[in-house]
Amino acid sequence: GLEALSLANRGHLRAAYDVGPAVPPQIAVELLLLGAIPPDSADQAVNALAHQLNNGNWAALAWWAGRGDTASIKAFNQRVDSVRRKPPPHFPAVGTELVGYLMKSGPAYLALARRDTSAALGLFQALPDTACFGFCPLDALVRIELLTARGRDQEAARLLDGEPAFNHRSPLPTDVLWSLEKGRVNERLKNQDVARDAYADVVAHWAHGDASLKPYVDEARAGLQRLSSEKPRGTPP
Repeated sequence: GLEALSLANRGHLRAAYDVGPAVPPQIAVELLLLGAIPPDSADQAVNALAHQLNNGNWAALAWWAGRGDTASIKAFNQRVDSVRRKPPPHFPAVGTELVGYLMKSGPAYLALARRDTSAALGLFQALPDTACFGFCPLDALVRIELLTARGRDQEAARLLDGEPAFNHRSPLPTDVLWSLEKGRVNERLKNQDVARDAYADVVAHWAHGDASLKPYVDEARAGLQRLSSEKPRGTPP
């Protein structure tokens, strides 16, 4: 997993995905979301990864929601519920907590897949902050994106402040998307220094990455260019 993380951190998504079975499902789904392989192949890969409920493969919920695939989300939610009702032998306490979390996050993604963003935001806002034990960074990012879509940038900025809440472990591709969102939000709020640092982080990580990441890098570079032409707060005219 460490080799894949190192490659993904530098934007080499396909190479990271090709590491194979050593890539944890959570990281593999993030790589697919970012374009590691073509969408049709990625769809098959996500379905295979999410066949069982283990090791963070519920990142697939974000993939299905983006495609409006309510059937896959419903099927996944049913698997979660079956584990809740009849846990496997020697099921750990942490697994019970994660299943409880998924019982809440699944409906949030189902609302998102149905394009009911008002309901989705309410459900994402209600998710506990700690119960996923660092396995659900996409959930936090989706919540922030739903807030910014409603112009609630101050709330989003508070969530984005500092390091990602899930950054207690090795970096994931999601972390770079977190920086991009942090740049967008803080640029709108006129927090130029914070936005500049966030955009620079995106460029530093992915400037030499795969072609599918170029739009993110281009956006970050454009942000840096805009900010370089603005006078800092308090500068006399």
